[in-house]
Parts: sequence; C-alpha cells; structure tokens
Amino acid sequence: MLPTPENHPVHFLNQCGFQRLYLEYYAFLYDLDATAITKVYQQGLGYNLKTAHFNLDVLRYVKNEIVQVSQSIEKQKDNCKSRLQAYLYEPPLLTAPESAHQQHSVKGKITRNQHLSHMQECLVTYLDTTPHAAALAELIKDHDTYLESHDSDIFARFNLAWIYFHLEENYTRAKEHLTQVIDKSLLNDNPLTQMALRYLAMSDYLLDDRTAAITSLQRAASLDQTNNLHFLYEIAQQLVQQENGENSKKEAAISHLKALIKHSPLYFVHIQSDPFFANNPEVDALLSRFHTAKLEEIKETTYRKWLASDIMQQVLPQEFNQQSLFNTSYEEHLTLLTYQPYPLLCKTDKISDKFLRNLQIKTRNKLTALNQQLTQSMHAEQTRWKVINLIGVGLIYIAVLLTLASIFLFIGGDLIGLTSAEESIDWGSLVPKLFASVLGTGITGILLLQFDPPRLKQLAKKKNMLNRAID
Repeated sequence: MLPTPENHPVHFLNQCGFQRLYLEYYAFLYDLDATAITKVYQQGLGYNLKTAHFNLDVLRYVKNEIVQVSQSIEKQKDNCKSRLQAYLYEPPLLTAPESAHQQHSVKGKITRNQHLSHMQECLVTYLDTTPHAAALAELIKDHDTYLESHDSDIFARFNLAWIYFHLEENYTRAKEHLTQVIDKSLLNDNPLTQMALRYLAMSDYLLDDRTAAITSLQRAASLDQTNNLHFLYEIAQQLVQQENGENSKKEAAISHLKALIKHSPLYFVHIQSDPFFANNPEVDALLSRFHTAKLEEIKETTYRKWLASDIMQQVLPQEFNQQSLFNTSYEEHLTLLTYQPYPLLCKTDKISDKFLRNLQIKTRNKLTALNQQLTQSMHAEQTRWKVINLIGVGLIYIAVLLTLASIFLFIGGDLIGLTSAEESIDWGSLVPKLFASVLGTGITGILLLQFDPPRLKQLAKKKNMLNRAID
C-alpha cells in the first residue's frame, strides 16, 4: 500500500494551472478514494478560480458535479490499479541483463513487483517531503537504472515521464518517455495509454507544437469507450490556441465548449478559470451568452408559473397591469441575479420559485391597493350623488304629506258640515288629481332614493372581482 498523506495538496500547478489530467494520475499514485479526490479537485479548481480573480464560493454550487467526476476518476484509477497489480504479479521473463541487475541489487533478490513498488514509494516519499535537487536527481537515476533492465515496464516509464513533466519541467525528455509508453501500451490495450497520450499532448503544447497536441488528443479520444466528454474539453483547449488564420478550428473549439456547458455547469467554472481560455474574446462572449440566456430562462419560467397560479386565473380589472408589475419585479431581482455565478443560475426552478413567491406577495399587495382605491372611488362617487338621493327622500316625504293631507281634508270636510250642494268639494275631480300627485311624487322620490350612478356600478363590479381574487 502506498503511503497516503492526511492532506492531499495540489503540487503541480506550474503547467497551465490545475488540470483534471494531473489529478487523475495523482489519484492513481496515492490510491485516493472518491472523497479524497473530491477534496483535491476542489483545491485545484479553487486555485484556478483564485488566480483568475473569481469568487471561490462558486464551488458550493457545483459540489454534486465534482463528486460525480471524482467517482468517475476513482473508477478509472481502480482500472489502472487492477492492470498494475496484474502486471506486478505476472511471472517475470528474466533476460540476461535483468538477472545481472537482480544480482547487483541491494537485497540480491528483488522481484519486478518489489522494484516497481519501490519506485512508486520513492516518488511518493519525494512528493511528501521538501523538494531537494539531489533527491530528485537520485529519483531519476533510480528509474533510469531500473528501466535499463525493465524496458517494457510502462508503469515505471510513465512515472519517469511524469517526473520530467511536473518536477523537472523538461518536456522534451517527458515526450520521449511518453512516446515509448504509448508504443508499448497500445500493444496490450492498457488504460494508461489514454493518459499518456493526453500528457504527450500537454508536452507538445508546452513545446509549442499545437498540431501534434491536437493529434495526440484525437488519438486518445478514439480509444475511449466510456463516452468521456472531457476529451472534448482538452481538444477545445488546444483548438482555441490556434492562430487567427485558423478560424474553423476556433469555431470547432467554441462548439465543443458550448456542448460541454450544456452538459454540466462545472465546465462553465472550468472554462472561466482555465489559463487556456484566459483573455479570449470568443470564449468570454460564449460565457456571457450562456449567462444571459440563463437569466432569460429564469424570467420565462417564473412568468409561466405566475400566469398559472390561482390568483392569476381570476378575472382581474383592467387597472391591474400584470406585465408592468412583472417587469418591475424582475428588474429588481435582475440587479442581484446578474452578479450570481452561472452554476447557481442553473438551479432555475428553485430561483423561479423564490421569485414567484415574492411576485405573488407583490400581486396580492397590488390587488389590495387597487381594492382600497376602488373603495375610495366608490365613496367619492356616492358623496357626489348623495344630493339626488336626498331629493328622493324629500319627495317621498312630500308624497306622504299629500296623502295625509287628502285624508284629513276628506274627513274634516264631513265633520264641519261642508255638505251643502253649493259648498261641497268635487271629490270626483279632486281625487284623481291628488292620487296622480302623490303617485308621481312618491315614485320619483323612490327612484331618486335608489338611484345608483353608472360609474358606481362599474366600480362595485370591479371591487367584487378583486375581492374574489384576493380571497
């Protein structure tokens, strides 16, 4: 078992910052589980974000995606480990040089298993201690000595290429050993082949041979059987570096990045903090478009949910301008949303639900305010037409008085003896007149008393509509 440190810092950031490729072999070297891989992943990506002057808080919103990638890396690591174990315990076919090497070893009888395990342990020990030039030189010498008699050991040779790449930063020597690893591992379908091709591509890039880097990555992708989309990311890293005359390659890079961001917001974080894409107008424009599109998606989702809510299903008066209310509310939220990281904006449903709750409160408050305004308008309208109602009351009183006066006159005339022919009242002609006066005055009074102006009826109708919506 290789020694595993309590904390797993990211040692290798000089070559274009943190790259997932570096973590994959680091996990293999230290035999990290998914939890430890997740921790290192967050440290490495955090380094890129900090270097690019982005807030590390964005890592909270891609935690689940990082865990999924870490689990995938763990499976890949386990696959490499199983192939390594199978290789270590194969009965070695000793050649003359191998026998001679074993005779001059420290113990005299060191097997291939012990040799390679010792090389791995020496590398891990060096990484866990303070870097020292002499110790590094000794580490390289030990690998060279071992490979003289174990030329076909692709694991040891990859270790040496890895040392040259990360620790010596000698990309030419790293490329030489990686090429040998690829040639030998292709013969037995070793999972180390893809990783070696990807390291070779990075070496070519650092040696300013971008065409060779793209070719190596395409070879690695052609060997993949797991539909690993990260190959697209690494190919895009190289394509986007092409000169101005290679517009078709840049367009292909943007197309790859677009597909990756749609697949997972984690790639958005990688792209915005990756040194490969720094200060690239096309990439910056792509990220800006995705951010703007996500804001529009939140707006459309919230508006659709709002229109489908119970309160918006009611018949509302024309004074309630729903589009104006929504736009005003959205503009208030937009100020905050604009500065939120893309992975957070990807939680569209949660954000829209929160926005919707706030919008529903504003809707209810707006309807309540309208209801109060209608109440005030109805009161003003009633006050304006109150004189008409009072005239109606007066006319009713007059009709009553006329009726009473007629009755008293009829009774009084009989009592005082006004029954002579020359002094008698012509009730036959008087009664119809009195009846018409009383009836006309009474009916007019009742109509005026019950009179409701047309506008007041409209206001009452709107108020009933608002009451139903609010309730």
